[in-house]
Amino acid sequence: MSELSITILSTCIFIILFASRNYAIFGLILGILFLGDTTDFQLFGFNLYPSRILSYIGFARTLLRKEFAPSEINKIDKALFLLTFYTSLIVILRSPEATISAVSRTLDTFCAYLFFRGLIKTHEDFYVFIKFLTILLIPFTALLAIESITHSNPFRFVNGEDRLWLRGDSIRCWGSFRHPSLLGSVGASFFPIYAGLLLAKRNGNGPLIGIFSCVLVVIFTNSGGPVSVLFVGIVGWILWLATSNIRKIFRTACIILFLISLAMKAPIWFLLARISNLTG
Repeated sequence: MSELSITILSTCIFIILFASRNYAIFGLILGILFLGDTTDFQLFGFNLYPSRILSYIGFARTLLRKEFAPSEINKIDKALFLLTFYTSLIVILRSPEATISAVSRTLDTFCAYLFFRGLIKTHEDFYVFIKFLTILLIPFTALLAIESITHSNPFRFVNGEDRLWLRGDSIRCWGSFRHPSLLGSVGASFFPIYAGLLLAKRNGNGPLIGIFSCVLVVIFTNSGGPVSVLFVGIVGWILWLATSNIRKIFRTACIILFLISLAMKAPIWFLLARISNLTG
């Protein structure tokens, strides 16, 4: 790890441990966006990435400060725990040599999730989280723009890497993440949330800034998966706004697909392959 990455990591750890509940989450977002998981070091056979370290420390904080008690566990929590245990068990049974990796991913999921559960308890807590994310997305997106223009990753000063991802002649930005698709998934996943806040008229101009940043992140990564997710988010909100006419829309879509299937030589589901030609 470089001196810069150690400085940022130390700052994030300090914020998570000693800041108030609302501000502690700022440290985690800062570390995930600007340190990512491309830099790691070995400890007792475990690969410790910055995001993993911060999640573990955040989990320790929730336990020490009793910010999440067993009595608060709900059905969603139980469903996630069951899913995580099941998937980890399947991985271990299918590939015993991957036991350490499977256990690590399970711990990552548990610690990160419970840290967020301990910090975000109300709608207002969630709005604070979105506010911090919006603030940090501005410089983060600016760095991605630099990477897109110069074809050199500014995050090399943190992770020591400067790989060049290309799709044809177009650059695929990857920032502090392991792959452009992972980075693009961040923008695509938060876009619907910002769109919802915009429709609900919450957080002032924050949702507009968030939407703009998320779209730019997806564009800079030049990845088909995030583009598809972004499109689904847009369609989903359009359908939500047209809830009163949803039956008509559904019936019309079914009729259109039926007519298209009559004209196609291939089965109707090959339309997905056609779409992938556009999204990559």
